[in-house]
Amino acid sequence: MRVGVGYYNLEMMKNYKQKNQTIDKNKKSNKVDKMDSIKIDTNPEKARETAFAKELSKTIVEEIKQGYAKQDIESLRGKIKSGHYEIDVNNIAEKILVG
Repeated sequence: MRVGVGYYNLEMMKNYKQKNQTIDKNKKSNKVDKMDSIKIDTNPEKARETAFAKELSKTIVEEIKQGYAKQDIESLRGKIKSGHYEIDVNNIAEKILVG
């Protein structure tokens, strides 16, 4: 049997085409992986929890931003150092329970 140069060229072209087809398929699958996606969650409890967390966060930030007057802080420091500062446990309990 005699094999000519054309036979080898034909086999090389087949291999080249197969490799390119594989590369093209990989490129297409990578494009799909890079696309944006949206997940819609219909769980109303989760939505309420998220809304509650945002509202709580906003309230805490507002309280922190209020701050206190420097005179009030110095007055408390003075009372604590002198031993005249009294803790009102009823007031603390009320704040915990009522808010």
